[in-house]
Amino acid sequence: DDIFVCYHIDSDKCACRKPLPGLLHDAAKRYNLFLPSCYMVGDRWRDVDAGHNAGCKSIFIDYRYDEQKPQNEPAATLNSLREAADWILRVSYKI
Repeated sequence: DDIFVCYHIDSDKCACRKPLPGLLHDAAKRYNLFLPSCYMVGDRWRDVDAGHNAGCKSIFIDYRYDEQKPQNEPAATLNSLREAADWILRVSYKI
């Protein structure tokens, strides 16, 4: 288990602020992950687009926030983290 956090604001123009993939690249390097085999699950457009920018499969948990939608099409749009976990298992293991 680990947590990667960006404390910057957009105007800082850092590489770690989503939708840029910096934190995902950091995690991949630390844990020797192959990002095209990974899933990025999030409830904001920035999460989906960061996953896309890192080469992950993105899953959008749509809580219908009043904000922009992701620029990139997620692999799935679901209603809860539980649905996302079930979807990943179904797709990964052909359940």
